[in-house]
Amino acid sequence: MVPLSRMIRLTKPLLAAEELAEVALVLNSGYLSRGPKVVEFEGAIASYLGVKHAIAVSSGTAALHLSVLALGLEPSDEVIVPDFTFPATANAVVLAGSKPIFCDIGLNSFNLDPDEVERAITRHTKALIPVHQFGLAAEMEAISKLARERGIIIIEDAACSLGAAYRGQKCGTFGLVSCFSFHPRKITTTGEGGVVVTNDDRIAAKIRALRHHGMDDGDFSFPGFNYRMSDLNAAVGVAQMRRITDLIESRRKLATAYRSALSQVAGVRLPQDLDHAKHTYQSYVILLDNVFDRDGVMARLADRGIETTIGTYAIHRTKFYSQRQDLNTASLSRSATAYEKSITLPLYPEMSLEQVYYVCDSLIGVLEA
Repeated sequence: MVPLSRMIRLTKPLLAAEELAEVALVLNSGYLSRGPKVVEFEGAIASYLGVKHAIAVSSGTAALHLSVLALGLEPSDEVIVPDFTFPATANAVVLAGSKPIFCDIGLNSFNLDPDEVERAITRHTKALIPVHQFGLAAEMEAISKLARERGIIIIEDAACSLGAAYRGQKCGTFGLVSCFSFHPRKITTTGEGGVVVTNDDRIAAKIRALRHHGMDDGDFSFPGFNYRMSDLNAAVGVAQMRRITDLIESRRKLATAYRSALSQVAGVRLPQDLDHAKHTYQSYVILLDNVFDRDGVMARLADRGIETTIGTYAIHRTKFYSQRQDLNTASLSRSATAYEKSITLPLYPEMSLEQVYYVCDSLIGVLEA
């Protein structure tokens, strides 16, 4: 077994002297929570996206939860979510008291299939949460058109896609509200953290109150949460946002190297890089043909010192959701395939081209064995 210290890691955030300096400023100020760094970080996000409000919270999951709650949905209301995503997307709907409706994806993009979305809409559908999976924008032209025609609210799960764009418009600016994550695997990080963005003043005020125990106009107007981001986390984010363009371009350079080395490998489907959708490669996720044992491939790569993981989950296959009696899984076959056959390969800003080529050579060797 290869020692962890010698593994090519799945991911590693790029943290340097600038992050340390920003954290030191917070420690020296004594304002560890509800101080100026959170406001500065929110301003950096709002400016980057060109939105009116950015509200920093403790995680991407908190951002999703507050966004669904702010809509005031009823228990009978349905919210369409992709089945192939991290469970937080659906959990936010359940925790807000409404019903997630799982929808299948396209295997070329790992994103919602707009035709499947149209089939999933009922008279109870109130909202739709497209996920820009792994840094590739969902087909927002078709999805937005459906939402407008049917009077459905869009909440973007842009957790993986800060800096991604669809036809020149940045992900996170299509929905009534949009959510980002700053987990260490994301494009930029705060350690743990999330942000909700919106141009709607009423929604922004509701989310700000919900993240701070329901405090509104100096009083506690309703039950809320402690979903605040600390200034220590925000300080890291402030430094990260100053070099977001470089962080994205380094990922795209490595993705180009992967594509060059793997494009002729039989039985491997590579991520798309489309003219109309700028991919940020938050994760580099490939899809193996059915003839390959995905878990076996991952184990043999680990033997060669390469850390990998699955793409993400088919939510209907997780324990909690598989036990629900009202769940229709007949139309989720592509999500199941992606769950069973996808592999996330290492990719992070400090990764070298030599490491990329070693991963590719190792993968080819394992597949041909």
